[in-house]
Amino acid sequence: MSEVKFISRQITKYVTTKKLLEFNDKMRLPSIENYAHVHANGDKNKDGKNVTSLIGITMLDYSNGKGDKTVTVDANITPDELMFVLANIKRGAVSFETKQEKIFGEPDKDGKCRVTKLLIARSSKDGMNYPWTIEIENGRAVKAKNAQTGGSYIKSGTYEEEAKVKLNLNDYDLFKQLWRVEQYINIWELTYVPQRIRQAKEIMLKNAKENENK
Repeated sequence: MSEVKFISRQITKYVTTKKLLEFNDKMRLPSIENYAHVHANGDKNKDGKNVTSLIGITMLDYSNGKGDKTVTVDANITPDELMFVLANIKRGAVSFETKQEKIFGEPDKDGKCRVTKLLIARSSKDGMNYPWTIEIENGRAVKAKNAQTGGSYIKSGTYEEEAKVKLNLNDYDLFKQLWRVEQYINIWELTYVPQRIRQAKEIMLKNAKENENK
């Protein structure tokens, strides 16, 4: 059997003649100390960096051609945030909107950091064949710090858009994509989380026995 050279993280994709939408596996286990979280949620890795379990969303726009003419954008969303969208599809929500803006990474030569903006919304207008909108925008801005929370935000007046892709879907097409993501999340959790729980419980039991012998 030939050696596998590449393994895709793609969970599912939706393709039209001009655009592509795909969801990718970026999920991570929590640290052993936080095993009951199931998914990493800002846990520190061995390098001291925050790790969060995510679903990656990538969009391509071929309207002006392929190759270097293709517009590519991406953003990340947590599994629970994405499943909230699916829950609203399942309950038949007529109007819905969720959006986020994130700034992260180290400043470039101009002092700006990477920015991703994500919008997922359903229009309540009657008669629309494709009421759902997914829009991702990528750009750069100066990162400012919130003195009270310690979080980061986009400094006013510094944002510069680099690329944007927008796609409209009907209820069934978006449901199908998110249903496939939901199935993968469930399988991922059943495959990897039990091992993390066992690791944590073994350590807890060992520590308890050591304390008893002191």
